[in-house]
Amino acid sequence: MSHLKKIIWGVEAFSEDKSLQNKTAHALKAILSHTLAQVDPVYVLSPDQLRLPVEVFSDSVEAPHYNFDNFADHAREVAGVIEKELQDWLGGLNLPRMTTPRLLIQEEFSLRASVSSLIRFAKSEQADWIAVSTHARHGMARFLLGSFAETLVHASELPVLVVGPDSVEMSDVRFLIFPTDFTPASRRTFEKAVGLAQELKVELILFHKVVYLTRYLSAFRQDAEDIDHQMRNTGLRKEEAERWAEWGREQGATVSVAIEDLVTADVASAILARAHETPSSLVVMASQTGPVESAMLGSVTRKIVRHASCPVLVLHP
Repeated sequence: MSHLKKIIWGVEAFSEDKSLQNKTAHALKAILSHTLAQVDPVYVLSPDQLRLPVEVFSDSVEAPHYNFDNFADHAREVAGVIEKELQDWLGGLNLPRMTTPRLLIQEEFSLRASVSSLIRFAKSEQADWIAVSTHARHGMARFLLGSFAETLVHASELPVLVVGPDSVEMSDVRFLIFPTDFTPASRRTFEKAVGLAQELKVELILFHKVVYLTRYLSAFRQDAEDIDHQMRNTGLRKEEAERWAEWGREQGATVSVAIEDLVTADVASAILARAHETPSSLVVMASQTGPVESAMLGSVTRKIVRHASCPVLVLHP
């Protein structure tokens, strides 16, 4: 992974509750304390945000009424109001190396189009990461509003830093937690994580949750052969983890190994528990690994992104 130079921060201009975005700002500040990267805040204005809060307009500025036919014209009319709102809020964050916020006008009524607009902008700016927060909506709210962060994680080739509602306010980064299933794609992502650990000068924890297939395939019985196979499989995975860790140490990184072999915990719950038990941590994980694992790991990634007690950096292998 190349040195971290620029992070595009996708902000929300008119969210009444700024607590989640403030958590994102704290996470960025913690990361910036280890690098010389700059942060470029960006707001994507799209037709699904047509009804801007009246409070953002001064007494001398009439709140405009939008329609889909001339959305771009109206968006440009209120661009100054939006940028001032952002500057007033961002100015109080004391985030180092943060640039003036910018507004992207996206004319399609489409969550995916808004995500694509942010990705295109990040690439045009040669950004290294994109940072966003997620409200982790569920049920009908998620069906109606969608998830910008999860759509971004799925679509972006750039690493995406996600801060969820369960994340604690971060003051420093001391550990990177890298969950792995030992596939080739996971190995490629691990090598990127090693480079990041070196740059941030933090410890990388190589984490693996042993999955006992007999828990699902033989729910009502386990014979001696099953148990023996599980023990040998766990031993092989521990050996593989140590080989990966040794390679990371040879690159100059501080790498430790953590193997979770409790039968009761599923993969996502084990990762969440490890993150909760490790203060000042950042989970670094692959979006998916391979065709067989993609469905399971994709659901694991979604659960981690939604419920982690720390920020999550999602990398594409």
